[in-house]
This record gives sequence, C-alpha cells and structure tokens, in this order.
Amino acid sequence: MNTTPKPLFSLKEITQQPEILVSFAKPGSPVKSFDGLCGNHIGEVLVTSPNMNVLYTPPLNECRVRMRKHRHFGYDDPLFFPQPFSRPAAHLAVIRVPQPHTTHPFSVAWMVPDESHFVASDDTFCAGFGVLQNHIRSKLVDLSKSVIDSLPENRMEDSYMRPGLEQLRRLLDRLELAAPKDEVFLRFSCTQRHILELDARGRWVSGFRDKFGAAARHRVDKMDLAGEKIMGAFTDDLDDLESLFQSNIPVWFVRRLTRAGEARIDKLGNFIYPFPDGTIRLHSDFVIDLSDATPSHRVVFTGLARNPERYIAMANYIASLFEYPSVLGTTQPRSSTSLQKAALPLTPGMPIRHPSQASKARSTPYPKGKGGRAKQPNTANNSFLTPSSPLMPSSIEAWKVSLEDMSGHNQSLPAPDGVSRGYALPPPDMFITTGNELTVIILFRNWLKLRKIFVYRLSSSGDRFSKKQWRQMLTLDEGKEIRADTRTGQQKLETQKLLQEIMGKCVFEIKNFASALVKWRNHALDGTKMPPKEVAREILWELYELNFRQDLVALDDQLDESGMSRTDRCAVVEACWIGMRDHADLAKANDGFGSLEPQRRMKVLKGLHRLMTTWQGAKPAVLLSRFPEDSDSHNLKTQLDRIERDLAYHYSRSFLEVFGRAASIPYRLPRARVFS
Repeated sequence: MNTTPKPLFSLKEITQQPEILVSFAKPGSPVKSFDGLCGNHIGEVLVTSPNMNVLYTPPLNECRVRMRKHRHFGYDDPLFFPQPFSRPAAHLAVIRVPQPHTTHPFSVAWMVPDESHFVASDDTFCAGFGVLQNHIRSKLVDLSKSVIDSLPENRMEDSYMRPGLEQLRRLLDRLELAAPKDEVFLRFSCTQRHILELDARGRWVSGFRDKFGAAARHRVDKMDLAGEKIMGAFTDDLDDLESLFQSNIPVWFVRRLTRAGEARIDKLGNFIYPFPDGTIRLHSDFVIDLSDATPSHRVVFTGLARNPERYIAMANYIASLFEYPSVLGTTQPRSSTSLQKAALPLTPGMPIRHPSQASKARSTPYPKGKGGRAKQPNTANNSFLTPSSPLMPSSIEAWKVSLEDMSGHNQSLPAPDGVSRGYALPPPDMFITTGNELTVIILFRNWLKLRKIFVYRLSSSGDRFSKKQWRQMLTLDEGKEIRADTRTGQQKLETQKLLQEIMGKCVFEIKNFASALVKWRNHALDGTKMPPKEVAREILWELYELNFRQDLVALDDQLDESGMSRTDRCAVVEACWIGMRDHADLAKANDGFGSLEPQRRMKVLKGLHRLMTTWQGAKPAVLLSRFPEDSDSHNLKTQLDRIERDLAYHYSRSFLEVFGRAASIPYRLPRARVFS
C-alpha cells in the first residue's frame, strides 16, 4: 500500500529557516536533472533548476488568460515567460528570451510601439488614421526575411511552419495598409509574434529536436548552465526533465515538498516577481508591462496551464481580432445546415452553355424579341460586358467570356430575398461608363482621397453599397453648403452620415475634404485633371481585383457546406489569389490569374478548384475530376486553360444565381508603370 512520504522538514520549519533547503548542497560538483543549482519553495511546492541560476514562478492554480495592454498575454504568454512543457508545442521552450539592447538583431521583435512609431495620414479630413513608421516596418521585414532564410529546407512539410509562413506573409502585407493607430500596433505585435514563433520552430526542428529525442540514451551529469537566451520550461515529469536538461534547454522542476526527499539545492534563489507599478524585469533585464488594457480584454481561457487548449484559445483570440466580417453577419462555424441559401432562378431568356463547351463565342444568340430579331444588349450599361476604354486593364479571356455568356440577363430584376447585391468597393465600370469627363475626374479624385479608408473597411465591416450609393459618396460636394430643406440636400447629408459611420474610429471633417491631397502610391496627382492612363489602369485594376476577392468570399459564405471553422475556411479562400483579401499588390498584378506562365497560374486555379468542390448544388465535370499535379506536363497550359474556363463559368453563373448581378472578375495589368 502506497503512503505519502513524510517530508524531512515541515513547511513551518522551512518558512522559519529557508536555509534548510540547502542542507544537501554540493556546490562545484556535477548535477543531475532533479538536482538544483538553485531552488526555493512556494507554499508546499518546491521549484528547482539544474541549469539556471534564476527562478520563475510556475502556474500552480487555475489560470485566466486574457490579453494585456501591450498586446501580450502576461504570465501565460510563451513569448515572455517559461510555460509548462508540452511535447506537441515543444518549440515554445526554445523561444528567444527578450533582450533589452536595441542593437540586438531581434530587438524590433520585442519593441513596444508608441506614438512616435505611428505616422498619421496626411488626409486632413480624417484624423486618427495612419501607418507604421517606415523605418520600423523595414526592420521587421528584414528580420522576417532573415528568419525565413534560416528555416530548414523542409519547412513546407512542417505542420507549424507551413501555415506560419503563410500567415506571416499576410501580416507583412497588411502592415503596408493604413488603419487606426490601435489596429496598426496590433498588426505589428502579431507580426512580431509570428516571427519569434517561426524562429523558435525552425531552431527546434533543425537542432534541438534530435538532441531531445536522444537524451534518454545519453544521460550525463553536468556543471554547465543552459543557454540563458532561450526561454525554457517548467515540468513535473521526470522524463521531460531529463530530456530538457540533456538538451541544454533551461528547465525548472516542480514538485511537492513531500516528494523532495533529500533534494540537492546548492543555492537558495529568489523568484522573479513584478514591481508595484505592474512591470517585471526578466533575468535578461528586459522589462515587461503586465498592466491590463482599458477596457480589459475578455478572458479567453480558464483552466490549468498544462492544458494545450490554452494556446489554441490564445491563437484563436488573436485571429478573431483580424477576422474578416461575414457578409452574412455571423462569425460562427458554417455547415450545410447553418444558413438559408438564397437562389435566383435563371431567366428563360438567359443564354446557357454547358461549362465543358470549348467555344469562345456565345453558345446561343441573345434573347429574341417579339419580332424574332436578336435583342442586342445595351453595352454601355450591361455589367456583363467588358467596357471599351483605353483606361481599362486587360481582360482575361476565360473570365471575360464567362460573363458575356450571361449578358442577356434582365438586370432590372430585384435582388433575391435575404442577400445584398451591393459592392464592397466602387464598381470600376462606374468610372468608365459615366460619359461625362468632369464626373469621371471627380470620381477618380474623391476615390483616391477616400481609398485608404474604404480599403481598411474591408477588414472591419461587411457592408456593401449599390452603384447609386457609391456614386453619391464619390461625388460628394467639396466644401459647398448643403441645404437640408431640399431632397438633394437631404441625400447629401445622408451620404455624409454614412461616410462618418464608415470611418468608424476616425474623425471625418467634411470641411477639410476639399483640401485633402490626391495621391496614388505616395505620388501627388492633379485632382482637377484625369489621371494619366497608366495610373487610371492601375487604380481600376485594384478595384476590379479587390471586388473580385470580396465577391468570391461573399459567394463562398452562401454556398460553402464544408463545415470548416471560419479561420480554417479563410485559409482555403485566400489560396485563390496572391496576397490578402484586402490588399492587392500591384507588383504581383500579373501573378495568379493574371499570369501568362502556367506554373504561376496553377497555384490559384488549384485553390479555386478546391474551394468550389465544397459548394452546395450540382457540380460541373471540372469539379468531379482531380486537379492536375504535374506542373511539368507538356500540355499543362491546355489543361489549365480548360479548367480556368470551366471554373470561371461556374463562378459567374453561381454568383448570378445567388446575388442576381454580374460577378466581379479578375483582370490583367499591362506592364507599363508610371510610379515605381
């Protein structure tokens, strides 16, 4: 019968005479993993370390995890404090300990941004909007490149590094976008976190993992301290203790005093505790502010610190702060039964072709009128037809034809119940088909003034607006008095109110709108004239591309029956383009669907194919076949052309059925560039 061993010393004796703990000290001789170069007790718990001269307090009771003022999780954050060792997340034990020196190569990964690192927008009509200081962002980008280059060659086979690299790329892209200060700093902090975790994972896989695995076969008593520049871990497991010790990873052994026996402790150590002002100094001399945010963040996990679900809850909370709003107004995981799907029956007069048909022309004539003659659509106002203008970016044939085949649809039909067929950003054809050059100049001018605000809004609001609403917002009278006693005046006041709501956290000053600068890619333009053609093409390409991404997400929200969580589904959706949902990089305009090289086009086509296979409804043959894997096939281009044609048609038709309007489609941008 097992009995609890009687401790050599009582808690009362140890409390009165702490020196008792060093009764069996052997300073200067090699230590075993369960010995302590230093140690001390917290109540009835003994904490020792065989390879460190400092003590951290282990989490002994139920923890309540929440984000703090400086966007970390306090004692529960593995970036700043040792945590209970977990084999599935073993790399957290080798995260770099923050260093106070600004000359350290990783210093930008630990810095806390302040007001001086935020560059306010020069749009005087919208206060509180801006970007991260370019010098700081450049340092973070350089560090990320250095970390990525240091990762092992098999990085894409690792279940941590593969998604981590993709998320880091998105975060770095997002750092270029303007936003309110708090969000800019949140983006910065999350980028820091991803860099540090990727660095730790890479070093674990390429160095520490093999040592850890072989530790049981090579047990050696030691006298050397572990590397003080890696975080280490707590453990109460003797096997993990030995493996960490033999791998030269800092480790703190946690056990009850009743199990301490004749424990060797060479030195009585002091635990690192916070100062009265809420800050704490790590053994590296780095100072962390543990203060709560105002108002406090919600508690994201309650339970024991050894539960790995704690890290998942932290990661999910961080992801939720960046989660794109659903156009359906929900952030719950979706399933085939979670939504009421809206559908618009195809009109009898709509020409339909089977997606496997290879013809580039329309498969049937336009709907016929009473006289039997083909009814020619109004090309100027038909959103299914590509506008003809020197300002237009280049069409991609498969996508262009997919819309043309539906150009006979009656555009005057109302939207299906329960869906909004508005646009996330101004529809680009509005700039082309207006017919009045002065109006076009105003549209371009006001769009460039408001662009940063509306692009930011993509990540914070799912609202969509009709062409009429977009036109009203972009033809806002600049500095002119508005009469509230007229219908036109009331409409303009409503437009101003809508703009203020869209601005959200920013202060919208209509009186300063007229004097705001007109800029494109940090170059000033003359707002009284049409932009140069090459600039106009870039502006319109960005609008087409971002609207396409938003429309694809909206359609997926309606048709997805995969049952994935929103976070997982976001990763699948974002494989359908190069970059982020709310950032279209002009430097990559001819990658993805716009690429003329089959191998570069293959990636996004594969992503779109995977996405569509989980949509409800009848599937065309292209979705019932496996996507080709051989990128060196001699007929790859022919295969991809056919797949793209069929996927584009299925997307365009599905969008029309659900939303009752023409889908936004991708375009290609001619290589001529005015600004670099």
